Amino acid sequence: MELFDQAGHASDYAVQVVAIQAGLPTLISKDKSLCGPDSRELSSFKRSGRYLGSGGCSGWLINDRNGCFLSAHHCGVDATGSGVMEFEVPLSRAVLGGYVIVHPPPEHQYALDPASLIRATSPVGVGNDWQYFGW
Repeated sequence: MELFDQAGHASDYAVQVVAIQAGLPTLISKDKSLCGPDSRELSSFKRSGRYLGSGGCSGWLINDRNGCFLSAHHCGVDATGSGVMEFEVPLSRAVLGGYVIVHPPPEHQYALDPASLIRATSPVGVGNDWQYFGW
């Protein structure tokens, strides 16, 4: 396993797992949600993005030899087997009665290559909720 810093450079860091806890997560704050007002915090981490398949989720550009993306399986792909990864995503815009997502310019949008999709097998759930794809 290799570790990479935020700029994507290989590092000499190591990870040591000292404990593993299983179970359902504890809700820390009721005001943090992906539903309703946009409560995201701005980030300069260039490898984080928004994956739009049959829903909207976070996705990450990973440093494998193919330059592919990871996201959660439950984020899905649309009926045609496609989706889009967006980077440098602007904050949502408030409109009467709700919020509208704002897309970045085309140069920061990458269409999923349906032939590259590899997903978790059923049953999808905790520990088995992933998908890997290229563009």
